[in-house]
Amino acid sequence: MGTTLRALGVSDSCKPTGAMECVYISHGWPFDEHDRVVEADKQPYEVNGKQYLITDAHFLFGVNKKDGVLIAFSRSGPAYTEAGKKTPQNIADLEQASDMAWESLMRYMSVSDASKLRYFISVSIANELTQRIISKSTNKEGAPTKWPGKSFTMDTEEGHALLARKPKCTGNSPFADWP
Repeated sequence: MGTTLRALGVSDSCKPTGAMECVYISHGWPFDEHDRVVEADKQPYEVNGKQYLITDAHFLFGVNKKDGVLIAFSRSGPAYTEAGKKTPQNIADLEQASDMAWESLMRYMSVSDASKLRYFISVSIANELTQRIISKSTNKEGAPTKWPGKSFTMDTEEGHALLARKPKCTGNSPFADWP
């Protein structure tokens, strides 16, 4: 990761020596008030009068305000955790990695700072739909190209598709079959 960040000309270190703030978000705590282990799906909580169960979801992001970088190091959303799979009806509104990424950004940036975001870097991608979108975006034949890869701006179909926004596309676009 350091090689990639240095090649982009951005800080490759966490604070206090670098510009990166690390943000860990966890949905739930594995221990009760007596330090006994409690399964996530047995931890209820309430939001706006509705009962939910902890999902054990967790996310790790790096936010570099100075250089305009957001790195998704680890993302395990509620729908993909064991507890979340057991009780999918109990998943609250903030469930997507993008929700958590935005929350992470807003912890260290203002909305106007966030509009200056230059790079979103994902360390790994397990979601099969996202893998197909990346394949279509980077190479019509299949696998993404090697470093430095390809870049897309938000005024392209690929940019919209990669950020999970339904692209404005025509019938002959590689994204015409967008779900």
